[in-house]
Amino acid sequence: MSQHDVAKLAGVSQPAVLKRMRREGWAKVADQSDLARRAYDRADGESLKGGDAEDVPEHPASTGPVSGVIVETAVQLRAKVIDRHRKEWDGARNFIYKAIRNSDFDKAKLGKITAEALKIVQDGERKAWGLDKDDEKSQVTVVVKRTED
Repeated sequence: MSQHDVAKLAGVSQPAVLKRMRREGWAKVADQSDLARRAYDRADGESLKGGDAEDVPEHPASTGPVSGVIVETAVQLRAKVIDRHRKEWDGARNFIYKAIRNSDFDKAKLGKITAEALKIVQDGERKAWGLDKDDEKSQVTVVVKRTED
């Protein structure tokens, strides 16, 4: 809700709402697609400089509702997940390439099964972390409400 909407709902002035927001540290809820985009940017930056996203500092829950810190922590944690996913695919790819080079059908089959299992796990993590929120925007949901006359 906007400050104007809160003021109207509470029956107070907008400056009164702003004053209370500042006093109580109200924070705006972060946009999931923005978090995902920033996490990808961070993961790309870590990959380019050879860093390890495992070095992301944990955010202590006791710091309170400081919007910038919370958003930055959410971005860092999501970047860590993206970086790990990329490393896991590198491992699966190397395993499969080695099996192909050695003409080892059983290991190639194991590589395929491993890749499929990895995809299932990572798809679940992507949903849990809200990393694919932009995909939801392209979907349309139609709700038909019927009333009896």
